[in-house]
Amino acid sequence: MSPSMMSAAPALPGSHPSANDAQAASAGPDAGNNQRLRDLVDALGVSPAVALTLFNRGLGASAHSDSDWKALMASPSTPRFRPLDSRLLAHAEQAFARAARPPRRGIQA
Repeated sequence: MSPSMMSAAPALPGSHPSANDAQAASAGPDAGNNQRLRDLVDALGVSPAVALTLFNRGLGASAHSDSDWKALMASPSTPRFRPLDSRLLAHAEQAFARAARPPRRGIQA
């Protein structure tokens, strides 16, 4: 996903641009992916453990550990930082959007 596509990605309800977006974008597209992930988690308003659980749904054997998650959420300036692949960012956007939707109700007669 190109940086221009990242800025066009739909935000979760109640989300707002991060003050660190420009800094993350200047650190490279991978850092921008990680910043977008942090923004999605913030907008969802859940704990890191819940965010990781939502993120891991559907990943099967490719699911991330708590340590992997912390590396994805780390600042690009830290040694722990690991870049987030664009495909995983797209997966996260879909997973968090599903979690943000209100539950479906049965049809009332």
